[in-house]
Amino acid sequence: MAHVIIVGGGVTGLSAGIHLLESGHGEHRVTVCESGAVPGGNLTGWDRAGYHIDNCVHWLTGTNPATKTYDMWCRLGALGGVELRRPDSLFTCRYGGQSLSLYRDLERTRRAMLALSPQDRRETERFFRAVRAMQGLCGIAGPAHDKKLSPPAAVGAIPELLHYHRMDTGQLAACFRHPLLRCFMRSLCGDCFSAAALLMVVAHFCGENGDLPAGGSLAMAQRMANRLTSLGGRLRLGWSVEKVNLVEEGDRLRAASVSLTGGATLAADYVIITADPRSVCGKMLPSPLPPSLAKRYRDPASLRFSAIQAAFGVPVGALNFSSDLVTDIPSAYRKTLGSGQVVFREFSHEPSFAPPGQVVVQAMAFCTEPVARQYIALAHTPTAYARQKQAVATAFEQLLGELSPAAASRLRLLDVWTPATYKRFVGSEIGSFMSFVLRPGDAFWRRADGRIPGVENVILAGQWLHAPGGLPIAAEEGQRAATTARRYLERQAAAERRPAHIRISFG
Repeated sequence: MAHVIIVGGGVTGLSAGIHLLESGHGEHRVTVCESGAVPGGNLTGWDRAGYHIDNCVHWLTGTNPATKTYDMWCRLGALGGVELRRPDSLFTCRYGGQSLSLYRDLERTRRAMLALSPQDRRETERFFRAVRAMQGLCGIAGPAHDKKLSPPAAVGAIPELLHYHRMDTGQLAACFRHPLLRCFMRSLCGDCFSAAALLMVVAHFCGENGDLPAGGSLAMAQRMANRLTSLGGRLRLGWSVEKVNLVEEGDRLRAASVSLTGGATLAADYVIITADPRSVCGKMLPSPLPPSLAKRYRDPASLRFSAIQAAFGVPVGALNFSSDLVTDIPSAYRKTLGSGQVVFREFSHEPSFAPPGQVVVQAMAFCTEPVARQYIALAHTPTAYARQKQAVATAFEQLLGELSPAAASRLRLLDVWTPATYKRFVGSEIGSFMSFVLRPGDAFWRRADGRIPGVENVILAGQWLHAPGGLPIAAEEGQRAATTARRYLERQAAAERRPAHIRISFG
């Protein structure tokens, strides 16, 4: 029975293990080594002072039963039989005393934009035609009264989609005259993402394909972990892989085992590594990055990002917004928060996350790679790092009080976390929790090759291979790695069954 070691118990690692066990029909032994105390990687949450802080899911692609992604999540144990929270809006953008929401009802959002700015009618109509074209191509549908394109009509709209594919969200925002519409177009992705990525978000959310699984991120991760173990997989929490041990076989190398921190060794017939490749190659794995990945990491246009975040307990009824509120950060706070926009997310849809009469509100300001590196360096000086975290908490608290005056002076700080937190927890080089930014002109389907040149039974897997990352991509990459591993092991088993005089090598 072949033994597959999976390094990392996040979404990719759990997905790879589940797919191997399902497809192998008991032929493979699977051990998932997770250095943390809980499974899930970035798909996690934690408790503070009687409150629960959710780290990851604020909308999940693949909740529409008509989609293949839904089938994948059910197969992984993430969604089957789970209640879905269906918020009325994904986010609300506030600017200059006015607000605009991305409603689940696409037509309602369109009417709100036209009412707000009749002078932007032409650009607004063009945007919504493109969203419906994207829905047609993706095979998703929203409320019955939405005007959706048939697949042939959607194919005919490809030139319209290419218009957005070639621009970033900053350029898209500049196409509108009204300042709130400009802010709205930048709210989810900032200025540098492909505008087509924004179309994709709107298409899925307004196509009943972007909901919230009950219980949040940690509960979803635990369901996946339960699915793995129910199939016979072994999940080893607190097991940190220090090195993949390679041996020579002819002109190639093969992973023979992995060494754990503390000295233990596990024999391996195949190794799947799901951590950030930049933190793995040349360290845990004594091999350089695969060429396609090395090129991506070297490319100055391949941006990665992280965020500075805080969580507060707030009395129920003290907030004047629901779901997510996105707004520009006043100049007085920009130096401290290192960003131009802030997202405030409230969790009233999960009453169990807070004591009675309270609700959790989380604040998030995206930060660039240089800012992320500054936080990681600062974390080596605990006193200075703690001081900076307190400054961040104060800035978020004051800004939230200005936006929602009834909450001012009634906020309870629960936690602050930074790129240094993510680097420590999941090992990503700059503390990023998603992959590379999807830039204008990037193909959604483009992915890097995770195979290691010269090493026949090790593969890199995870969101890092496929921009912009995220949960569905992480799960799909786990399935892809499992398929590669299974085919290799099947070829090896077939070779061993052949008579010695006709045995051949599969490199």
